[in-house]
Amino acid sequence: MIFVVLALAGLFGGGLGQSSTGSRPGLDASTEQVVAFMSRPAPANGGLGFALILTAYLFLFLFGARFWAISRNAGEQAGWLSIAGLGGLVLYAAADITRFMVSDARNLAVGHHLQPAEGVAFFDISNALTPMTWAALAMFLIPTALAAVRGRLLPPWLGWAGLVIGLGNLLWAWLPPGGTSTPAEDAALLWILVASIVLLVRPVVRVNAKPTSG
Repeated sequence: MIFVVLALAGLFGGGLGQSSTGSRPGLDASTEQVVAFMSRPAPANGGLGFALILTAYLFLFLFGARFWAISRNAGEQAGWLSIAGLGGLVLYAAADITRFMVSDARNLAVGHHLQPAEGVAFFDISNALTPMTWAALAMFLIPTALAAVRGRLLPPWLGWAGLVIGLGNLLWAWLPPGGTSTPAEDAALLWILVASIVLLVRPVVRVNAKPTSG
């Protein structure tokens, strides 16, 4: 829950969200259009926003570790699926943080030494990282949702919803990047928020627990 709150605060409070950066040029944009977009003034609170996003990922790792710890008591299949999801989470965090680092480097250069070639390079690197980020998010959500369904760690509707959202992110990863966020990525944040609340209030069902004698 804290991850979602901090991530949204960093995106919109720090002026890093897509709605705050204006219309992003398409892949067929001219060099002049790309340079004009990359040379826009840096957000006043961009540094604070980036710091909030970095801090948010610490709590996302706690979510993944907590889910894995719970899944170990819910059956062998749920356990290895949650490990696979944890690996996807690490890849997602690495790709997304790198994407934000590219934006931060662009912000540092604006106003004193950003060259046209640098602006185009930053833009191309960001576009290359974007589908990788969505694919990694799918690598996290799909096995995690399957673990939730097999181990009964979450309500069935929430587990299946996570699977659909994961497949949606995988589909977007195959499409040409057209921005910095998608409805599937936004839905993933909502899923993490709801799953966190459920894990706090819902008792875990141990499907493979051995009966006690007595």
